[in-house]
Amino acid sequence: MSENILADALQELVDQCNDVFEAKTDELTAYQMNFLRAVADGNHTGLSSAKIIQDYHLGSSANVNIIKKSLLDKDLIVIEDKKIFLSDPIMGLWLQRE
Repeated sequence: MSENILADALQELVDQCNDVFEAKTDELTAYQMNFLRAVADGNHTGLSSAKIIQDYHLGSSANVNIIKKSLLDKDLIVIEDKKIFLSDPIMGLWLQRE
């Protein structure tokens, strides 16, 4: 197995899941999508920091808490050891591509 084969296989998996991810995110707000992109980009803590709020257009720290609760309720994120992760890591690859 080469890195190219692995990259191609991952890309194919993301492509196959495209419709599922579009359906899961179709009714999310721009803030919620930006939050998911922040997590997909490796930001697992400090999402209420001024820099991340500014970089990802999350509104305010109070808004971040509302977004986080909403995404938890939708099972799109999980919290483990006070760190936020996407429930589906393949969705993270899809978000980085979109």
